[in-house]
Amino acid sequence: MPENRILSGPPLYAFLFAVLFAEAAAGFETSMIFAAIGKLVQEFKDPSTAGWLITTYMLVGAGSAAIIGRLGDQYGHRSVAIILLLAGAIGSVLSLTVESYWAVLVGRALQGLTAAMLPLCFGMLRHHIEPKFLPIAIGLMVTGSGVGAISGLLVGGLIVDNFPWRTIFVASAVLAGTAAMLLFFWAPPSPQRDRIAGGQNLLTGLTFVPAIAGILLVVSQGQSWGLISPTSLSILLSSVGLFTFWMWRSLIEENPLINVRLFADRNCLIGVISMALLSIGALQVSLIFPLLLQQPAWTGVGLGVSATVAGLVKLPSNLLSLGGGPLSGWMSTTLGDRPAMITGVLLTSTGWLLAAFFHGDIYVIGAMLCVISFGTTIIYAALPNIVIRAAPKERTSEASGVLAVVRTAFMAIGAQLVSEGLSYHTVTATDGSGAQYPSQTAYFSLMLVIAVLTIFLAGLSMLLSSSLKSAATHKLAKT
Repeated sequence: MPENRILSGPPLYAFLFAVLFAEAAAGFETSMIFAAIGKLVQEFKDPSTAGWLITTYMLVGAGSAAIIGRLGDQYGHRSVAIILLLAGAIGSVLSLTVESYWAVLVGRALQGLTAAMLPLCFGMLRHHIEPKFLPIAIGLMVTGSGVGAISGLLVGGLIVDNFPWRTIFVASAVLAGTAAMLLFFWAPPSPQRDRIAGGQNLLTGLTFVPAIAGILLVVSQGQSWGLISPTSLSILLSSVGLFTFWMWRSLIEENPLINVRLFADRNCLIGVISMALLSIGALQVSLIFPLLLQQPAWTGVGLGVSATVAGLVKLPSNLLSLGGGPLSGWMSTTLGDRPAMITGVLLTSTGWLLAAFFHGDIYVIGAMLCVISFGTTIIYAALPNIVIRAAPKERTSEASGVLAVVRTAFMAIGAQLVSEGLSYHTVTATDGSGAQYPSQTAYFSLMLVIAVLTIFLAGLSMLLSSSLKSAATHKLAKT
């Protein structure tokens, strides 16, 4: 059985490059499809059908992240990560070579498994990096994910504009296959724990996947189905029932697949709650501002720019935010988690407050986006540090996997709430088309609410325990 092996020198640099490349490849899988959304709607005839290629990826990623994280802790993070990358590559090849819509849908589901890469990367880092450098390394992983997401949009856009849209799957397959090889050769084997005791625990843990997937399905499709329609209610009630069963069994079983007792630790619980609030609010930046920028000027609030210009306005903030992850890690190491969180909160909330009052100029919006994105990245990188350092080492990927599930689930919920908020107060076109757009009041109110939600994170950060190894954590470490 491999033991912890702290790396240094060239092996450390090669290992970091391999893990960063793997996370960037996973980030590419996430964002590349957005570059082709126009072509997807054109080929598959309606936005809803095309949207399922995004929704399926999201559902699989959210439903499996915590399970995959636990399996990484159990059987070795490197091995599970390589399997996920190969599954993503197979999904890309399937989407590329088979013309059927259903083949592309299945391919996207396989690619969705790579959404669980970040918890596995955290697990590998914790076993092979000096503890004092771990927060900075975790910040680098957040940067790697951002690089992949930006590359997916830029490279995907270039491919779609110059080649058939399915060619994007060539790029994703090559990246996933290369990442798997780099991990195989440059990442040491991860320690493994004893096998899961009994199939009952495995079966109970797996009920978590359809429970989360069902809830997310209702959230993502609620607007088209109707939130109180028989279909939505039946799926929602069944999913809540499954989730309740999973929670009950996970609390009474001695060795559950996902140990919810981890979150009896104050820091773990605060990290999860903070991630939920961040996902509902500040992480919705990519939904609100592109709409504001492209909305017609006659509405009195939109700037009426093209999608390309809107993307260029957002690009500086994306690039600037790449430095937020390492800075957050450095602050957590040298100053502590509270200062890192509060710094991120001050920047993010200030950006949203200023944007609420001053969003009539494209350059001002670009500046506000830089402040918001940089601050949000600092918070986003601080939360895994808080949870990972509070959790037992042998459950690193499991704990961060639950964090990933919370992020995906509440981003979906937040997107629905933001859409409802933007629809609450609208202006209607006078050309007889009946088109409706969010009003000045809608944008102002929404930005103000997000600023308040972000400020609330500062209060939560003050509740963080100064002792990262609480009695609850020590007790869990022994079990």
